[in-house]
Amino acid sequence: MDKIDKDIKEGLDIELSSIIVTNELKEKVLLRYSKARRNYNRKIAVLGIGIVLTLILVLSNGNKVVSAIGPIAKYIPGINTIIYDLNNNNTYALDGTIRAEYADKYIEIMSCFTEGNVVKAVVHSNIVFEKEEYITAIDKKERKGDLISKDIIGEGETESKTYSWIGAISFQFNNVVDTFDLKIGEYEIPVIMTKIDSVQDFEDYGNVSYRNRLWIAAFTEYVDDLLEVKLIGLSDDAREIQLFANNEIYLNDQQGNRYFPLNSPQNRIVPDNTYYFQARLRDGLKIIIPYVTLIEKDNSTTNSQSSEQTINVPDDYLNLDQTFKLGEYSLSIVRIERVKNQESVIIRTPDGKSEVVSNPDKNGLRIIVDKKYQDLNSEGIYDFSCSYDSKYGPSLVEVNGKKVYYNDAGKASNQEYDESSYKVIYLQNVPLETESLKITFERPVFIRKGPWEINLKK
Repeated sequence: MDKIDKDIKEGLDIELSSIIVTNELKEKVLLRYSKARRNYNRKIAVLGIGIVLTLILVLSNGNKVVSAIGPIAKYIPGINTIIYDLNNNNTYALDGTIRAEYADKYIEIMSCFTEGNVVKAVVHSNIVFEKEEYITAIDKKERKGDLISKDIIGEGETESKTYSWIGAISFQFNNVVDTFDLKIGEYEIPVIMTKIDSVQDFEDYGNVSYRNRLWIAAFTEYVDDLLEVKLIGLSDDAREIQLFANNEIYLNDQQGNRYFPLNSPQNRIVPDNTYYFQARLRDGLKIIIPYVTLIEKDNSTTNSQSSEQTINVPDDYLNLDQTFKLGEYSLSIVRIERVKNQESVIIRTPDGKSEVVSNPDKNGLRIIVDKKYQDLNSEGIYDFSCSYDSKYGPSLVEVNGKKVYYNDAGKASNQEYDESSYKVIYLQNVPLETESLKITFERPVFIRKGPWEINLKK
């Protein structure tokens, strides 16, 4: 595990002690926390429920995403993805989201499906529990399923009114089930699933577009008078979609009017592939996806997917063209700058208070990498991670007996360099006597350009 991984994991341990986070999920979050990738070498991200939902939807089903369309590929509602039923078993799934409320408590099952005799569910709730035995699943013959996995992360203090958690939970029964009761403590919600049939062609998944070795399908329905569009995609190569072009997706009609995404109804938590528009289905209405970002399916760091570079540290700054490759794409370190840090900093402690303390990190280093967007044709590098010796990262600061990090996120930016074309890496603690250091660039995120235009049929 690299320095930044350790920082985030320790940050979760130190600052979020009231949150239930399994070690396995921490490791997966470090690899899959897509929206923090731009910042994850410069600040600890506090994981919110909205972001974690997307992670858990992927993690709960990540090893079954189809790599080629076949007769036993099946679309699962709720998580808006495709699974590959290796044994062609009967597959059952919850058709949408269900919710049960009990005074000020609730259980919401956002997706649920079977893989053989294993039931996988994504659950969102504000019910506080302390032990695994508080979560049980019982089928219609009163047989209890074995809890075989529980990846849960929460938000807020358990005693507060705003506390809630979300998690991927799996139960194993003796046989395939289509109905069961989920119990959390004294609260219970019945789950009734329907059989999911296999699909022969990708076109059967909905309205479809194919471009640059990538299929994208769109599903539509009306929710609270808004048009909901859900997107799923499959790549012909060994990469899987990380994000669609969230901020740049739009609808276009025959008159040239554009409709941009709105917030979800009642600001509900929805996956990143779900969008809402103030529009109605009609002839000529299209959704436009300008680009997508992708990662390797196993997200492994191979020799071709990482590059260790030696950085010569200047007294002031150094302009250069130090070229290296991630995968098949070239990048270049174009500038290295010394940074004088503030003498004192304001620390926000886990209890919400602010303290002014002496900054233990006096000198930093800014490394600017050109992602070579000017050379981009249809695909290139969108982002990447990096690792380096832990001594160059932020130091722990003790405030009122508690150790916290001060991460100067503002130093990892430079107005001279456009964020889409360049990445600025900030090493917070590089002593003046440092002459050189090593940094490894790894785990690239790729961008693939479209546009994909999908007709949204009535």
